[in-house]
Amino acid sequence: MNGEKNTSKDLYHLGLLIALIIILWFVTSWFFGCKIIPVPYSCDAYWGITRFPEGGKARVLIVFGKGGLGNHQLLEETLQNPSNFGARPESMQLSKVTIGNLQSYDLVIVEEARKMSTAELKMFMDYASLGGRLVWTGDAGTELETGDQLLYEYERPNGTDENKNTNPWARKLGNQAVAFDQFISVNYVGNFCTLINCNGVPQTGAFSAPDRTHPLVKAIRPNLKMFGNFAVVDTRKDSYSKEVLSADTQSDIISNNDTYSDTYNPKQFPECSDQKDNDNDGRIDWNGLDTTGDGTPDIAPDPGCTSPQDDTEGGTTPAGTGQNAQCEDSLDNDRDGKIDYPLDSCCVNAKWDNEESCTENLTQCSNGNDDDKDGQIDYPNDPGCISTADNSEGARNLGKNFPIIVTTGIGEKVAYYSIPPEFFVSDQMPIDPTTGERYSYMSLLQNMYYGMIQ
Repeated sequence: MNGEKNTSKDLYHLGLLIALIIILWFVTSWFFGCKIIPVPYSCDAYWGITRFPEGGKARVLIVFGKGGLGNHQLLEETLQNPSNFGARPESMQLSKVTIGNLQSYDLVIVEEARKMSTAELKMFMDYASLGGRLVWTGDAGTELETGDQLLYEYERPNGTDENKNTNPWARKLGNQAVAFDQFISVNYVGNFCTLINCNGVPQTGAFSAPDRTHPLVKAIRPNLKMFGNFAVVDTRKDSYSKEVLSADTQSDIISNNDTYSDTYNPKQFPECSDQKDNDNDGRIDWNGLDTTGDGTPDIAPDPGCTSPQDDTEGGTTPAGTGQNAQCEDSLDNDRDGKIDYPLDSCCVNAKWDNEESCTENLTQCSNGNDDDKDGQIDYPNDPGCISTADNSEGARNLGKNFPIIVTTGIGEKVAYYSIPPEFFVSDQMPIDPTTGERYSYMSLLQNMYYGMIQ
């Protein structure tokens, strides 16, 4: 009798141990991918359990908008092709997407969606925070919707006290920071063929992968040629990230075009020059408002405005609150010839404690210098300037190494692709002169799909 009881206990404990192992395997696979534990057919088992009604296939959603890099129709057709993937992707217009329906998918790919509201950017951040896998491509989300606001450095949690923004992925939603640039670990500079004025589909460099065992770049040949347009980005140093693939152009790329553009914020006028009381404090714009036409403002200037280009009339927070803050101490702390608030545009208000906190009036297009030595100075006199916020009167060196794939997050569940991968199987790829056939890099698309879902 005791032997039977002991056997029952042993079987119970064995069953409990097996159940705990299965739970541990499932949770680990959910967080880090099903290949993290090297067990044969582990991914088949994982997706067979989680997506049994879909035949064990991960659910994939392609989100697209209006304009920008990418071809969502080609991507969907390629993923559906049974000879390559046999996946079951769906495409959805950005305007129809909600966080609720995003959670129904295992992998979300965003492309061909240059214009995007701050609320939509935050929605994708929330999706990934809840465990979703996200592929962000090209210039998606780099153009603001009307009414959206950029995030200044001093408004970031644990940010610097600089009064500037040069990145359209850094936004704010009310008083909430939406630092999408930190989320995907890159800063957007511009599209290569806008910066360089490409003719046709140029060869733009060669791929370089520091770790060829990484699932997103495995089987890619060394020095594989890179073609076509892509988003030029810088990898941020304040986020956990891994540069999986980069492009080496072999020599420095010199741009005669501008990398900062007012299209980042498409509003006709910034808040500090739109003749409106945006913060409802009874004061309007940088210079006030003349309502009678006598040349004298009869509505006072808004103290929250740092310049006519400032897009926020209020809601500022000083960097320091001492009695002798730099912006009220009667000293030219940054030696720019402008003293204290409101004369020094870097001063957000009189209690702001850093006169060197911005570059808005010290850019090449507003600093009073002929930076490109062409005999013309600043905006609007120098044709190389598109606004006073532009920091280049002429040509600039973009460097020769550019990130192409950058991953971030737990289990690298968020990946940024500067080129939508379906481009490499499109009819835009040039003809290989040695074979007479069109170049096709299906492995880049295969790695993206299988690398992200596994």
